[in-house]
Amino acid sequence: MKQAFENKLNIILSQLLEDRGIISHSDYSHDGQRSDIVTYYQGYKIVIEGSFSRRDAEEDAKERIEQLSLNLAIALHYPDEFPQTLSETKIKDKLKNSKFMVKVIVPRELSPLMGAYFGENIVTRAVSGWTEVGLDTLSKIIRESAEFIISESHIKKAEEEIYEFIRDFVEIVSAYPHSDNIADNLSDVLLKIYGFSIGDPQKIKDAIFAQAGLALLL
Repeated sequence: MKQAFENKLNIILSQLLEDRGIISHSDYSHDGQRSDIVTYYQGYKIVIEGSFSRRDAEEDAKERIEQLSLNLAIALHYPDEFPQTLSETKIKDKLKNSKFMVKVIVPRELSPLMGAYFGENIVTRAVSGWTEVGLDTLSKIIRESAEFIISESHIKKAEEEIYEFIRDFVEIVSAYPHSDNIADNLSDVLLKIYGFSIGDPQKIKDAIFAQAGLALLL
């Protein structure tokens, strides 16, 4: 039995996602041979690579992450139940009720938090794992992925601001004329708090000042 063209399935699936409030369109890949599903949610760009072959879907999704400026890619494996004889209307009805196997592919620069959040459905480097989903769950994955990236971006911004504060704090205190005395005093305080010394205060002033700056933030 000949299967329906993947391009046709991708185009119809894109329309179904659009019906569920996810901005979506079908777009031809760089080789001009296949049509990807490009979705946008909360300002983030996510590509879905649908195929009757899991390997092809995953390889294409990873390739899109490498080639394009994507926040996420999803490899989607279509079940073998879409013959070429199906009309567009029947394909649409069937897609609404079908189950797909999906795997979420994230850029390497995303933190391990993303992998921890989605578990084995995420691929970072060589981790594998496929999950069976329906159309509604696929839509949910797209939404939750975008929302998690948003929250992670906020975390990264906070980390950068904390780093800048600690760096500036260390520089200012180190430049103070009596920084040696301050280091000695802070070392005594840290000794009382933690119950052990972390070294000669004059040799590790930066570390002591950084610890003090962090304590102020907390």
